Amino acid sequence: MKMIPILAAMMLLASQAHGQSLAYAPNRGNVKFLPPAEYDHKYEGRLQVIRGSASLIAHLCPAPSPGYRMTCCAIRMAEGRECLVVLADDDLLLRVGVYDSKIVLRHEIGHCNGWPSHHPDGRPLANFLD
Repeated sequence: MKMIPILAAMMLLASQAHGQSLAYAPNRGNVKFLPPAEYDHKYEGRLQVIRGSASLIAHLCPAPSPGYRMTCCAIRMAEGRECLVVLADDDLLLRVGVYDSKIVLRHEIGHCNGWPSHHPDGRPLANFLD
């Protein structure tokens, strides 16, 4: 994976972006956090993952409304052939009750694969926990 400069990513925010609020804790098993099977697979395009602070998330992830604080987002570019996932660092995720960044990354890759931001047919995480 090649590094996409952060400035270029900020300029591309007009592209389709999907994100999660700080209040959305996927560790609650009944939350429909996982994408449907058709979007829950390896991303075949060029994927870049950036981890960072709340400040970085606020700058790169477009909030759907004022006051909505994000912990991550997926920004699809080049007609879906490229995707930038911006994901909060582990300290921030832990503060909001998220204990596994891999689950959040899986969710965002679902968006890279075309899963719409309103999360139709999301699957409960409980079905995949041991």
